Amino acid sequence: METTSGSIAENKKLGALMEQHEQNTDCQLKTVVADYKYGTAENFVACHRQGVVTHLGDAQDKTRQRGRYFRSGAF
Repeated sequence: METTSGSIAENKKLGALMEQHEQNTDCQLKTVVADYKYGTAENFVACHRQGVVTHLGDAQDKTRQRGRYFRSGAF
């Protein structure tokens, strides 16, 4: 996890976060879960090449509906 200002492009942080996780846990990463801001073609391809299963929102999906699964009060 990394806290950044709102001006940082989150999608550019995935590789470094994955590497940091592996260093901190001394375990090979198998699965990545992140919101749609990480769901770029570049991130999908990078994870696939490393054999990492992705559960990323699709940054190109313009049809997604906010609040479709959980109301904001559920958090």
